[in-house]
Amino acid sequence: MSEKRKEPQLPEVIKKSYNDFLKTIDSFFYDAFQNIHNNGMFHSQIPVQTYETDSAFVIEAQLPGVKKEQIILDVYQSHVKIGVKQEEFMEETNDVDQYVKQQYSSQVKERVIPLPFPVTQKDVKASYQNGLLTIKVPNRRHVIDIE
Repeated sequence: MSEKRKEPQLPEVIKKSYNDFLKTIDSFFYDAFQNIHNNGMFHSQIPVQTYETDSAFVIEAQLPGVKKEQIILDVYQSHVKIGVKQEEFMEETNDVDQYVKQQYSSQVKERVIPLPFPVTQKDVKASYQNGLLTIKVPNRRHVIDIE
């Protein structure tokens, strides 16, 4: 005698709920990864261009919309760090319900640029005009003549 074993069947209501649950999870992850480029954590770094002249090593950083006061420059041995600090303070007052809502946020973007030689802070000159930060470091490369 061979008995066919039947698989237990879930009621339709449970099947539908389970499928809806799986669709919700799929949708959550799909939406999250579709908009990942809108997350500030994944924004590109501060765009810079470096080049060398006979007299200087030059770093140019494009910082449109940034005020001079927001820029932080730091020099350490053979590196220059460019930082941009953005702070935002919002206050909302509701006289009807008698509450005040305050919100503060602060974000710092940074970029470290290696230099081909060590420098000191007094050697570095910087200017900022029309959204372009220009940093000049005296060129200390020495060409060695080969006999």
